[in-house]
Amino acid sequence: MNALVLLNPKAGSGRALRQFREIEPLLPTLLDDFLVATTSSAGEITKHLESALAAGYDTILAMGGDGTNFALINALAQFPGHDFTIATLPMGSGRDWARTLKIPQDPEAALRWMTEATPRPVDLGCIRYDGQSQRFLNVASAGLSGEVSRRTNVPVKRPWTFLQATITTLLEFDALPMRVTVDGKVWYEGGAFLLAVGNGQYFGRGMHICPEAKFDDGFLDVVLVERMNKLKVLAALPSLFQGTHIRRADVHTRRARHVLVEAIGPDLGIDMDGEMAGGRRVEFEVMPHALKMLINS
Repeated sequence: MNALVLLNPKAGSGRALRQFREIEPLLPTLLDDFLVATTSSAGEITKHLESALAAGYDTILAMGGDGTNFALINALAQFPGHDFTIATLPMGSGRDWARTLKIPQDPEAALRWMTEATPRPVDLGCIRYDGQSQRFLNVASAGLSGEVSRRTNVPVKRPWTFLQATITTLLEFDALPMRVTVDGKVWYEGGAFLLAVGNGQYFGRGMHICPEAKFDDGFLDVVLVERMNKLKVLAALPSLFQGTHIRRADVHTRRARHVLVEAIGPDLGIDMDGEMAGGRRVEFEVMPHALKMLINS
């Protein structure tokens, strides 16, 4: 395997660099040839991909977090027709995509998992809002999660950062009125805390938001949490980690190829694989088998 090793040294509040140094001696024994490139911005990733093409590398090994994956798949959009294979080693704070793929959390075990994996086509999601278009690999959402994303966008994240931000936001956040259209038909209209659209199953550092999502079935899984008493929401929070929240009467689920969310009141906060944005009209659409990724299953 000839690979461009794309390292985000700032991922995981700097933990990625330390973990990379631990496994660096293993790389020559597991890869035929490789080039290490460090990056902290999408612009840098584009330049590194150009270098990979020039050197004949066909595999990109991303060492970072969900934000690194997000930046990478959007940079890849600038190289249509080039058949890169992507692999991810989880070194970020959330590591939610890795949970769906069951990639080991230990870096050495994850590296060996990757070398035993085979290329498989996976879906991507496309999200459009306020004239912008982005791709997402894992989960994109609107509502409360946009505010949680803003609160967790801090230089140093602790293990409790996501949960603390979620609880604080729940106590302060008012459900937003929205209209949700799924595959051309109005599906829900009213107040909602959250609308999540998943290609992967987890977000927010281990919340099992879309427990039935499959990353290669040509669909996105839609989960909507409607307005409810805040104490009731807090009491239901443990079920979100267990994936049992979808059994509740006030939680609605669908599988879809296209989802349109329109704000009836205030603008909607948006979260895309941990990156934040906002808008009044937000579209989600599946991109079937748009990416080739190393999967060990």
